[in-house]
Amino acid sequence: MYNWLNWWVPNERISNYIFFLFIGLVLLPQFMGVQFTVLGYLVNLIWLDVFYYWGYKRFKDINDE
Repeated sequence: MYNWLNWWVPNERISNYIFFLFIGLVLLPQFMGVQFTVLGYLVNLIWLDVFYYWGYKRFKDINDE
């Protein structure tokens, strides 16, 4: 988990990351009729970032083999 705290999105994946956050923070809640508070946006931003990190790490591990 400490690796996640020091991790940044690679330059070639920035547009994908921004799109992922836009879907998770704007479109999906709007589609479901949910309205977040500031704390809700912060919590969702953190778990979306962790989820993206785990997905990228798994993708990289699979492609390195």
